[in-house]
Amino acid sequence: MTSDANGSHIELDDACLSDESYLEKYLGPRRSSVFLPVCLTYLFIFLVGVMGNVLTCTVIARNKVMWTPTNYYLFSLAVSDLLVLLLGMPLELYELWQNYPSLLGKGGCYFKTFLFETVCLASILNVTALSVERYIAVVHPLRAKYVVTRTHAKRVILTVWGCLCCVLYQTQVYMGSTSFILNSPVQLGT
Repeated sequence: MTSDANGSHIELDDACLSDESYLEKYLGPRRSSVFLPVCLTYLFIFLVGVMGNVLTCTVIARNKVMWTPTNYYLFSLAVSDLLVLLLGMPLELYELWQNYPSLLGKGGCYFKTFLFETVCLASILNVTALSVERYIAVVHPLRAKYVVTRTHAKRVILTVWGCLCCVLYQTQVYMGSTSFILNSPVQLGT
């Protein structure tokens, strides 16, 4: 082991590596080996998902007869799925294309993680709310007529999105105090 000017210890073998070799040794390859198959799969999922969710939102929004409590939940779920597709997938694909350094910097990395967790949790909470609403309708059909209303569905959906923001704000605060490997772990020579 040797010691450099800033006091960090570097193995002799590592001192002989080029910057690119050093990064590959400790952070892995810059581009994922499965980039092309994953990219093609993501492209298919992206196209089908965006078309399906946009059509769902359009049909529910344009036809007043579709404004039912269940369809409100489906609309909210389609919006959260669209957010996953439009905001999460491109960033995940970029990360497969170039693992490091992060395109958006440290703050952008935190924001990307926050954004992806937010939209994924939104989908989970919307499916849960829809499932509870369907459970009430099936198990308690007489009570469902009074409990499962459009106003109640709107309140539940707004509560889901509001709680989501509050809970994930705490996640963002926690993530800000942890460290991620975003760039080279040590200062490389010039």
